[in-house]
Amino acid sequence: MKTTRISTLLPLLLLGLFVACNNSSTESQEWDGQFQLAQVNGCQSGSLGKASVGDSLFSYEFEDDLLIDFRVSGNCCPETDRFELSHAIVSKSITITVADTAADLCLCTCPYTIHTEFYDMPEDMYVVTVVTDDGEVLHEEDVWRIF
Repeated sequence: MKTTRISTLLPLLLLGLFVACNNSSTESQEWDGQFQLAQVNGCQSGSLGKASVGDSLFSYEFEDDLLIDFRVSGNCCPETDRFELSHAIVSKSITITVADTAADLCLCTCPYTIHTEFYDMPEDMYVVTVVTDDGEVLHEEDVWRIF
């Protein structure tokens, strides 16, 4: 009886050990770190400091932390807390969604700066895409860690 129980359990134990040890993956590391997304108050003018090649309205610094500033246009009033910001990170892709919460209050538009910080990012390169809540792509940039 003991031999039967051991011979039944042994393959199950070996299978469990094999599955537990075979947990290697080529997928990107999970990131559950801290972040900040915020609108810089007031209308902005001029371009941002450039670290990206093509877009003077998108800049970043990436060492341990990834710091991104980008511009979005919006109605001139109110000048503060007008955007709802969210993000999603999947593998090496970061999507930042910008929703204008006060689109039709005035008859003028302003450029606004959005500042983001993602701390202790595990990968060396990400594709950052900034979209509106209706899916329009505002910016899309490859960002690389500086060593």
